Amino acid sequence: MIRRPEQQVQKAVLSHLAWRAVPGTWWAHYPAGGWRSPIEAAIFKSLGVVAGVPDILIVHCGQLYALELKAGAGRLTDVQSDTHAAMKRAGAIVATARGLDDALGQLVLWGLIRPEASTQTANAFAGLSPGRGGACTGAREVAMKIIGADERLAEKRGAKILITGPTGVGKTSLLRTLDPKTTLFIDAEAGDLSVRDVAVDTIRVDDWRTAVDLACRIGGPNPSFGPASAYSQAHYEAAGGALPGLDRYHTIFVDSLSELSRVSFRHAEQQPEATSARTGAKDTRSAYGLHGRQMIHWLQQLQHARSKNVIFVAVLERVADEFNRFIEWRPQLEGGKTGREIPGIVDQVVTMNWVDFGDGKPVRAFVCTAPNVWGYPGKDRSGRLEQFEEPNLGKLIAKLIPVRAAPEKAA
Repeated sequence: MIRRPEQQVQKAVLSHLAWRAVPGTWWAHYPAGGWRSPIEAAIFKSLGVVAGVPDILIVHCGQLYALELKAGAGRLTDVQSDTHAAMKRAGAIVATARGLDDALGQLVLWGLIRPEASTQTANAFAGLSPGRGGACTGAREVAMKIIGADERLAEKRGAKILITGPTGVGKTSLLRTLDPKTTLFIDAEAGDLSVRDVAVDTIRVDDWRTAVDLACRIGGPNPSFGPASAYSQAHYEAAGGALPGLDRYHTIFVDSLSELSRVSFRHAEQQPEATSARTGAKDTRSAYGLHGRQMIHWLQQLQHARSKNVIFVAVLERVADEFNRFIEWRPQLEGGKTGREIPGIVDQVVTMNWVDFGDGKPVRAFVCTAPNVWGYPGKDRSGRLEQFEEPNLGKLIAKLIPVRAAPEKAA
């Protein structure tokens, strides 16, 4: 049994602040707790010491944050509740955290510590085992389940597809080839004029926080992330759990990944990590690094929605050197990391473009494999597609994931 568990939590929190605090953050402990003799108490009171002030006081950008730490089933006293309420009325932001994980999650939520740091590594840095409040919880039991062949074959599986193509080729209009009753349209660029008459459920995404919450609610919690990280169990619960009516959607149509990458970068360049700790100036390289990581995590989160078809639409751009000599075709995405890694995340990479088969009459087609004569991006993990397919997303998905016949019953 750990003696004075709240002190252990407080020491760990202070270690995390020393290691992970964003630039320009000041913090201190308010030593008003503990037993004091009547004389000492009278002296402290005459000097202005107030009972019930939270354990850790933090100042950042002119705002006072106050964090009360509790261990186990500890509760606020009446004096603490009154003092916290008075501080809130004066403009302070006050919260109570139970255990180390809860405290770190609150600091991340306030934007006072870097969320990218590994919780496990940080606990080791603080000299604690990974249990709540620093208490050792023993060896973690990992449940491993062997999925039988029949069970695996019977699982519902969706395809993850990247559709690239030049602007105006009709990528958004592919929504018309899907069943609107079982499709969820994620609109990130307000370019839905061509499908205004399609009766499909829609979620509009204008900021990165909404995009992250949405991916978490679709893909579910990821047990590899600590409670202070996006896509963790804590994030999943805080975001509201599974998206309402998620079971009725077979396909998630994201338009467009190009615009979402810009939203991600705008978010990244406003984070403390994108500011130089030494000069306070904007650090573009760090901003792109953070942007690349959060885009990959976002894509992988949707990749884990195993039963759903997830369609990512992106603009195709021609890359040339300084002399306008062709280098390659690639998806138009902010930064280079996402474009390099997305082919390893999705099952299919399909280019939609006008194709001339030699008769001088270009037609729209899906180019599904590479290499091809134009150098368009292409990948077919399923092995079921021809190099050229009809530009119909519904038919393409049906070819990728054919309906399995029900097993025959024994006589």
